[in-house]
Amino acid sequence: MNFAVLDVDRRPEVMAILRLLNEWGTVRYFSPDEEEAFIAWLPEVDVLLIRLYKVDETLLLKGRKLKAVIKAGVGVDHIDVEAATKMGIKVIISPGNHISVAESAVLLMLALSRHLITLNKNVHAAEHMHALGTEMYGKILGLVGFGRIGRHVARIAKGLGMKINVYDPYIDSSKINEIGITCIDFKNMLKYSDYISIHCPLTAGTRHLFSTEAFKLMKPSAFIINTARGAIIDEVALYQALKNCEIAGAGLDVFEQEPLQADNPLLELDNVIATPHRLIQTKESIMRQTQSMVDSAILLARGEPAPNAIN
Repeated sequence: MNFAVLDVDRRPEVMAILRLLNEWGTVRYFSPDEEEAFIAWLPEVDVLLIRLYKVDETLLLKGRKLKAVIKAGVGVDHIDVEAATKMGIKVIISPGNHISVAESAVLLMLALSRHLITLNKNVHAAEHMHALGTEMYGKILGLVGFGRIGRHVARIAKGLGMKINVYDPYIDSSKINEIGITCIDFKNMLKYSDYISIHCPLTAGTRHLFSTEAFKLMKPSAFIINTARGAIIDEVALYQALKNCEIAGAGLDVFEQEPLQADNPLLELDNVIATPHRLIQTKESIMRQTQSMVDSAILLARGEPAPNAIN
């Protein structure tokens, strides 16, 4: 069996896990700038392991032997799942980053609440800032999506003394209510939340879920956090809401266009904390995701079904 590993972390500890695949076939590693070599070998590939590399129908058609695409993490908006399904190619996710993403979301909330970035800049510039911070204790956190990540954010937030509302049309609200978390509709979540943290996938239904209309319903003192996918927020609408003080601030690890462009107008604003889709990466999460990817690949090599296939 032939394995192609593309755009995946190559730290020694990660490579030690990936080398387990050597017992099951030939493994070749490619970086994104080695695309020509990758495409040339693609017709011979049985299993493709990726991170954020775009896998469209054209690419899938070139993989004549391709049985599966395994990706680090759980977001699959960069993979044409429908085309893969029609071709009989499994798309397999690799959970393991939920703790890291959840911690990143709370980190952004805390940093925004206490003007952390601005205060740090001012200290280095020998300047003084007198703006007061905001406590998170007793505040209302609205979670958009209540999967592994949203649930872990809720655990941390409860420890901070926050009240938690959830908007997720795909969950059983009775089970959530049992653990002291309230399910509400989207408009009420916007209206009452002091913080909103996004943890849903990017789909046709969630693209630009946060629009001009949504921001107008939020409190002027509210913060929005996005560690999911950039296009869930309409960035033009967000810029206007922040500039016009319709909301208090935003913490963003993801953007509509990535890599993040230096001329993105959001970077002009002092009430935005921006990180380049790297804040969520930790040693632990990378190791867990890599192990999950390799476990799935080995199961396929054995002729067994992989548990995390989404099609």
